[in-house]
Amino acid sequence: MNIKELKKINFVIKKHLTTNTDSLQTIKKDSIKYLTDEEFSHWFSGFSDAESNFYISDSENKFTFRFSIKLHIDDLNLLQFIQQRLKIGKISTTERYANWTVLRANEIMKLLEIFKIKSLNTTKYLNYIAFKEAFFLYYKRNPNLALTDKLKIFNTIREIKNSMNTQRNNFELPKDHQIKITPYWFLGFIEGDGSFSISSLKSFPLKFNITQVITEEKVLESIKTFLLELPGNYKKRSKKSNQVQILKKIKILNNKTKLLLTLAISDFNYIKTILTPFFDQMKFLSKKELDYINWKQIIELKARGWHLSKEGSDLIIKIANTMNNNRLSTNDKNLNKEKYLKDNLLDKKVKILLNKPSNFELHPNGKIFIKSENIYWKGRGNVGIEVFNEKGILLYSFENLEETGNFFNLSKHIIRYRLETEKPLIINKDKFYFKRVILL
Repeated sequence: MNIKELKKINFVIKKHLTTNTDSLQTIKKDSIKYLTDEEFSHWFSGFSDAESNFYISDSENKFTFRFSIKLHIDDLNLLQFIQQRLKIGKISTTERYANWTVLRANEIMKLLEIFKIKSLNTTKYLNYIAFKEAFFLYYKRNPNLALTDKLKIFNTIREIKNSMNTQRNNFELPKDHQIKITPYWFLGFIEGDGSFSISSLKSFPLKFNITQVITEEKVLESIKTFLLELPGNYKKRSKKSNQVQILKKIKILNNKTKLLLTLAISDFNYIKTILTPFFDQMKFLSKKELDYINWKQIIELKARGWHLSKEGSDLIIKIANTMNNNRLSTNDKNLNKEKYLKDNLLDKKVKILLNKPSNFELHPNGKIFIKSENIYWKGRGNVGIEVFNEKGILLYSFENLEETGNFFNLSKHIIRYRLETEKPLIINKDKFYFKRVILL
């Protein structure tokens, strides 16, 4: 490919990026959710950070440059969407996997331009810039070069190739590279590497995790900052509470030790008031949305106390057994999944239970009564206090009477009186209404 051809490709790329507002015309509107070009480009960058690979292959001084995303066969429709949206690449399938591959030089150029505008955030960016350098060395070389000069270029490309992917030992990002976490980059990234789950089948503690190798510590720290800055009415239950954590663990695979980092969220209050409202306004593209929907069903069942009833706990166990790898069409445990999925009553049972009044009953004495079991909920710290203005807008959240009284410089008895009578507290003509709430 000569310089003239490259200029022609660059023109095509610019035209593609500025006129592809109709790029979804070939996709049925009901087949997958629509994203704007801006949203999709961020999502694609995040998803590529999680799932893509840059490859260079060498055969007798003929180099092939390949970009690919390999997913489970159940996400074939997602790869078809990406292919149609970008109008590049080919898809191949096996019994278990689907693979979207971009090989043609002019199509590789489109990808390079996309990642130039919407940069990768992880250390995969290093493979991108190495891949890009080798690509231009190969295609911009002067065809009239002497053989010795051509061989020098080919050797340089080999050196670059041998420093990428699993052979990489330098993971230091360039100083001018900025990690930018945007809502749709984050969604794309977690659709590849995120996980919605429950950590046990007893009290059904909820978990949201992102696990990465140790070299991705900076991007996980940036994600943590992004998550902690999300809007919403959240209050720490105690000074020790840490709603977004980054945990280290060691994994041994093939007698090799690998240090992993997991960004973990298990704080129910943060999940309910911050994380789910964020995800509710996003448009998932992969089957990960099914896990999120199931996860949210469990959240709602717990918030209404139905996890403490036999009917509710049995339902949550059934939901959990259809999530994540259990839902894959190729999973060996699929018999169990099919048993539940073929039972069309599962979703109906969830809706029926959620349409009932809460299984919790908050008594005037501040105790929580579990109606299905006809007992009080044991343990302290389950009842908090919220303060609203005349318009019903939440102003403050407190863990107990003492904390509320200290804030308003009033005794616990006065706060208790306002709770029991539902009369407002008036300060400088402003009215404050107090309400007991259940804390999980």
